[in-house]
Amino acid sequence: SSLSPHHPATMASYAEFDPSSNPDSSKERPAVGGTASAVSCVVNLTNTILGSGMLGLPYAFSKAGSLTGTILLVMAAGFSSNGLRLLSLSAQRAGISPSKPSSFYSVAAAAYPPSTTLIDGAVAFKCFGVATGYLITVGDCMVDAMEYMLGSSSKSILTQRQFWVVLGSACVASLSFFRTLDALKYTSAVSVVFVLAMSVVIVLYATGADGLDPCADFEPEDGADVCKGEVNAVTSFGSTMSNLAVFVFSFTCHQNIFSVCNEISNRTQAKVDSVIFLSIGTALALYLAVAWSGLLTFGDSLQSDILLNYPQSALVTTMRVFVALLVLFSYPLQLDPSRRCITTLIKKLKGDVDEADAGGLADAKESETDASINSKTPLTSSATSTAPP
Repeated sequence: SSLSPHHPATMASYAEFDPSSNPDSSKERPAVGGTASAVSCVVNLTNTILGSGMLGLPYAFSKAGSLTGTILLVMAAGFSSNGLRLLSLSAQRAGISPSKPSSFYSVAAAAYPPSTTLIDGAVAFKCFGVATGYLITVGDCMVDAMEYMLGSSSKSILTQRQFWVVLGSACVASLSFFRTLDALKYTSAVSVVFVLAMSVVIVLYATGADGLDPCADFEPEDGADVCKGEVNAVTSFGSTMSNLAVFVFSFTCHQNIFSVCNEISNRTQAKVDSVIFLSIGTALALYLAVAWSGLLTFGDSLQSDILLNYPQSALVTTMRVFVALLVLFSYPLQLDPSRRCITTLIKKLKGDVDEADAGGLADAKESETDASINSKTPLTSSATSTAPP
């Protein structure tokens, strides 16, 4: 039979994830969750979303149309936010504790156990692929920057992509094996600053700021002025569909929502929701500013990377360096979930997976320490996670 809203078991299920719902909330309660601040979680989640793909949004807008592009981007933000919230609620239902942190494995094991290997494998493959792509982006951006500084005919090792890929890998290695995402909050904050700086430059080019002529290096071909093309509100169905993936994957950050749920301090669903809203909202605002500014500047003459449209200058070269640093600092945010999923898969093959392993804990002793510190902390467990009627 269904439980009354005031039944002790029902109130317990409320209090475990939302202490404020406890009828005796006037009394001080121990904190639920980890030690990461909401700001740290927002910064890391926002950095996971943002990346070099932002520079391709103006092109996608030019192919889909300004109106269609805006609608698709807002829809993508809404669906992504809903997906993040559903994952956070699933983490709550599956259970979160120091010895059993939430993960794709724990949620899949609770929902449909046969899918655990497939899901962990998909996440590991996807995140590792994206991280590898980041290193290639570092190489491309730095080669372009060095060729501007040293000349396109330079044979220096600094103009070799392999050199920058290897150097980037070496530099980011030390950032890729922290136990928590919270440890990456400072590099994530720097990355967000780089994105803001690039967004400001793109907007200034669109507004025609002094000294920033987007067509300074443009040379008309056959007498046609195509530096600034037309701006269309709507384009053909085929053109829109061919660029749909750009919008769909603009807000990809779901692989790190479980780490947010594990690490955020004083965890409540409302607090997790606010992290999701602020992260998606910040990315959406920046995306719209960049996409509309680029579209109004070049119209349908945009290239797949908007930096290719701008005149080669010290400012644009600096933006390329920013892109390289941005994706370099984002690399650990992709490698972390991949590493955890791969570790779980290996342990599963060896038959060593238990609830602690499913969460991808890097150190069992750390888990034991956390558990002892939080021995009086009310935690969500699978035994008492029944949703109230």
